Amino acid sequence: MSKAIGYQTVVYEPVPTTPESAAHRAINEAVRSGGMVQQLCEICGAGRAVAHHDDYMKPYDVRWLCLTHHRLHHEYMKKYNDYIEKQQ
Repeated sequence: MSKAIGYQTVVYEPVPTTPESAAHRAINEAVRSGGMVQQLCEICGAGRAVAHHDDYMKPYDVRWLCLTHHRLHHEYMKKYNDYIEKQQ
């Protein structure tokens, strides 16, 4: 797609789709269309939960976590992965 700006034409290249971005887009579209309902945090029950993907190749298989527990989960997984790497 191109767009004329004054005397210049700017060509917009499509952004490469990664599995992460495709999974996030799939969830956003499903929630927006009503095909999926946003849930409460599975740990504390907070209402403002976000979808967490354990496997981006399964875009609709998500865990609903509040921002606090989502951050803690990522911190835990980083420490776990670092530990596993040291064991090898």
